[in-house]
Amino acid sequence: MNKYKSINEFKKTVQRITEAETDDFFELAEILGRNPKTDLVGANLSEVNFQGGNLQGANLRCTDLSGADLSNVNLIGADLSRANLRGANLSSADLSNANLKDADLTDANLTGTKLSNITVENARFRNNRGINEAIKWELKTQKAIIEDFQEVSNMVKVKKQSIAGFFKYTFLGQKDYQLLPVVDIAAFSVDPSQNTKVKSPDRESFFTRIIVTINWFLLVIGALSFCYIIYNAVYLENAIASEIIYHSFSLVLGWYGGLITSYLREK
Repeated sequence: MNKYKSINEFKKTVQRITEAETDDFFELAEILGRNPKTDLVGANLSEVNFQGGNLQGANLRCTDLSGADLSNVNLIGADLSRANLRGANLSSADLSNANLKDADLTDANLTGTKLSNITVENARFRNNRGINEAIKWELKTQKAIIEDFQEVSNMVKVKKQSIAGFFKYTFLGQKDYQLLPVVDIAAFSVDPSQNTKVKSPDRESFFTRIIVTINWFLLVIGALSFCYIIYNAVYLENAIASEIIYHSFSLVLGWYGGLITSYLREK
């Protein structure tokens, strides 16, 4: 008798869901007599749309929410420990005071997400939109696992390499090819039927030597101009000479400003 009663109840439940004129998760849960805040522990809710819902204080421990749309959802104080949030959309969601211990947030969208006072011990973050290095550092100090976090020492190293590369490029004519974009060799293929001129390596080297010579020359002019400006300001106070030197110094600064801009664009 109990068996048939269970079957009849199941049929009625299916019928109520089928006849429901909504695909809203919270409305369907209400039809089933389920409480989304307490009855979803360990459930498979992958790709489910929760957009704009209220899950404040919900128990979502061990729940599969991979690919779910949790945008603008109120998750204040929710328990998401060991939850699977891979690829979930958490943009503009409020996770204040939420428990994300051991949760997996790989590829989750965290654009505009409120993350104040959250527990993230052993929570896994990787390739997340909406969080910068500063936020990653803050999460890391709270024992989160940030797989794509760039250590400060590495960032400083990259900057030092860029500065060194600029000086090599400017005064030695040496290009740091690791800092330059990859060039498609096919783009330089020449059609024999066309009279196409291709810049030879020797010609490129010749122009590089000219530019390097100009750079050194202007560096000397700039250094001498700067020294004269200081000397003139202290001792001579010659307005005419000072104006000429100022123009020369401005020219040098403009030249090197253009070089830096060109280098950064090429980089």
